[in-house]
Amino acid sequence: MKIAGNLTAASWATRAAELRKSSTPELWRQTIQQYLDGRLHPRYLQPIGEMEKLNKFQGEGFSVVTIQCALIEFLAALREGVKYKREKPDPNNHEYSGSKKLFVKFLGTVPPFSTSIGAEAEGFYDDVRCGLLHEGQTKNRWLIKKRDGKCPATVISAGPQKTLYWSALQCEIMGYLSGYRIALENDAGLQAAFLRKYDHLAS
Repeated sequence: MKIAGNLTAASWATRAAELRKSSTPELWRQTIQQYLDGRLHPRYLQPIGEMEKLNKFQGEGFSVVTIQCALIEFLAALREGVKYKREKPDPNNHEYSGSKKLFVKFLGTVPPFSTSIGAEAEGFYDDVRCGLLHEGQTKNRWLIKKRDGKCPATVISAGPQKTLYWSALQCEIMGYLSGYRIALENDAGLQAAFLRKYDHLAS
């Protein structure tokens, strides 16, 4: 089973053992490039980039945001090192069943999302994430648009009719990933969470 590019579950077992034995920044940099970037780029970031090139303004933003929501939940679970279990999750075994709490906590407390989305995190989950994934539409008058321009830019415009700018959200995601990669080289808590999550992916 491939979990990142051409890297397999077996190769992860070897790397995880190396990391647990000698957790150096150099080995983590290599792991980030191979296992984090090797998973995120082909599965999430490259498809988003291809859709961004379309620039047709015919609704492709719905597809982009659907992928972004899946990516956000993965990044939230990765940061905490938790795995989804639908029935009777055991928090002591790093399991969760309700994605809303994880999703909203991540957007509401972790920079840069906490500043740009924090106050709207619950509405974003209910009306955008769940609306798109379960009903193929946004709810409660939320709109999805692209906003051209340099980062940073407004991600959500508030008001009776809220607008999510998916291009600005992508800037935030890329900014988060840049900081996360750097922190992961030396942060023991993030490293332990990463190991737990990838052990689960490889299982």
